[in-house]
Amino acid sequence: MIDIFDESEYATLHEEGAVIFEEGQVGKTMYLITKGNVELLRNRKRLEVVGPGEIFGEMAIVDDLPRSASAVCLEDCKLISINEKRFYELLHEVPFFAKEVMKNMSHRLRNYDGQ
Repeated sequence: MIDIFDESEYATLHEEGAVIFEEGQVGKTMYLITKGNVELLRNRKRLEVVGPGEIFGEMAIVDDLPRSASAVCLEDCKLISINEKRFYELLHEVPFFAKEVMKNMSHRLRNYDGQ
């Protein structure tokens, strides 16, 4: 999926320890990691570590509810920001993008069930 965004104008750099978003915040942006690793936390407990080629934060766009987890950079990271408008453009322009988002959400739901 990184290939869609190669050297994207939406790329941002984040230092180790940077908080991308916090649990409970309202959000309209999801992220694709092109470099580094991001820790996802709920109630300060690690849910998952995501790395290059993976997305996070998509649930806030899909369901319009506050963030269900926090995201913190474990090292210096390069992220592609995808706002709600761009998200829906990508769903239209790049059909496999929708499949990747759904696959990602399914994976997280299965892994987080019972946590």
